[in-house]
Amino acid sequence: VELFDPLPADVSDPTNISAGGFVDPLPVAGVHWRLGDLPAGQRRTVTWQGIVAAGATVTTVISNTATVEDGTGNRVSARVDTVVLQPRLNISAYARETAGPGELVEYTLRVTNTGQTALSELVVTDRLPDYLSLAEPGAATVNGDRLAWAVGALAVGQSRVLTWSARVDFDMPVDVTQVRNRAAAAAAPALRTEAVARTAIVRPALTLVKVAD
Repeated sequence: VELFDPLPADVSDPTNISAGGFVDPLPVAGVHWRLGDLPAGQRRTVTWQGIVAAGATVTTVISNTATVEDGTGNRVSARVDTVVLQPRLNISAYARETAGPGELVEYTLRVTNTGQTALSELVVTDRLPDYLSLAEPGAATVNGDRLAWAVGALAVGQSRVLTWSARVDFDMPVDVTQVRNRAAAAAAPALRTEAVARTAIVRPALTLVKVAD
């Protein structure tokens, strides 16, 4: 008895092949087992794993058809379909709309798993904008002007909210009219997204008018 399972489209790198199996590149790439004799009523189960292509979309259905045959010409096939689940990650960044020199700006970052699979190794990073001084890092790890949060796993539909704050420098140049903060989130498998929060800089104005009679 021999069993051959060709690699479906959008699947590659067969691994964890059960005992006796091997990758057979010809005539079609797949996994091959020579099972030998199989007495009446006996059952054999074989398994392998492959990697879904990064280009597979949520609408992709992976069809896999394996074929087994014996030495007398009997041949039977079986098919299984697998729907590809799409991972997605979203990050939003919020800050006050306006701030003046010496005032505090609080940043709120929200990361959400908007996909169909659990995420792992999620890390959120942010950078202290120019002309702002760190006031409160929250739960972030700080390295120079960089802030990072090792969030880890994030289940489907789950969100995490992260906050930190900074103070606008008094000596900010007068030609700086806006502060931009860009935060990023990255997670396995190979996901990355960014968000920007903008704060307009306002300054007190004082006018003195002197007139003489």
